[in-house]
Amino acid sequence: AEQQPAAAQSKEVAAQPLTAPASTPLTAAELMDTAIEVRNGTWTKDLARHTRSLLQLEGFTVAQIGNHIDFGATETMIYYRPEAERVARAVSATVFPRAKLEPSLKLKKGMDIKILLGADLLERPLLMAHLFAGDI
Repeated sequence: AEQQPAAAQSKEVAAQPLTAPASTPLTAAELMDTAIEVRNGTWTKDLARHTRSLLQLEGFTVAQIGNHIDFGATETMIYYRPEAERVARAVSATVFPRAKLEPSLKLKKGMDIKILLGADLLERPLLMAHLFAGDI
């Protein structure tokens, strides 16, 4: 009976190093030098502006906001240049855990990440409340 807990304990110890690299924090340079564009793809007024504020509070650099070409986006998407993948994943983990991440080489010049806000956000009342909590 004493051997079974020891075996389980050794499995836990072996599994711990696998999770450590994923939690490496972003550097200040990554946060400051990665330009993010936020586009509102919904009918919710000022969603891009509120999202910019939340991202900035989290330390991200939002370089541009605006409306998407239409308001029919159903899902929130995070498009990123391959070299900005770590920051894109951090944005997803920090603010938009249900967003789909997709590498893209077609982003606007000077932008490393583009976040397209979709209607799926409206189904997340806690996130929406957080986005609009700082409304002045």
